[in-house]
Amino acid sequence: MGLSVVLSKMKNRAYLPVLFCIVTLFVGCDKFDDPFDAERTVTVIGIDPCTVNYPVNSTTKGYVLLLNSTRDTVVCYGLPLSIAQKVEASLKLKNNYLLAPEAVVTASLSYRFAAKDEMIYPVCLANVLTEGFAKYNNRQIKITGRYY
Repeated sequence: MGLSVVLSKMKNRAYLPVLFCIVTLFVGCDKFDDPFDAERTVTVIGIDPCTVNYPVNSTTKGYVLLLNSTRDTVVCYGLPLSIAQKVEASLKLKNNYLLAPEAVVTASLSYRFAAKDEMIYPVCLANVLTEGFAKYNNRQIKITGRYY
């Protein structure tokens, strides 16, 4: 006896939603893989103007990154030390937050977008021009794994 015969013989159609739920549970869904929690190539193109004078090993020093796969611009606080040292070695700003073209650094790392409670908003301790940078600060990423 097929499923259609069983359904046609059912006098009380209230069982249909229950049957639908049971079938859905058995069929299931594919696991959703976050496309951003994978290794990607990024380019460090700037520094948070409020944290430019922070030590290179500070977890609250912010870097502006260009996500090469999506061409999106984000901020990362706590960039891995090896990558941050490359940026600091050739540090030359062309304006208040963007690096000069010869100072940009490309790296590969695993990341995900930061949740609201994980975002960092450093307080500027001086009169710092944040024009241009402020639009990126609400899009932050967290490093999740390998980097080089």
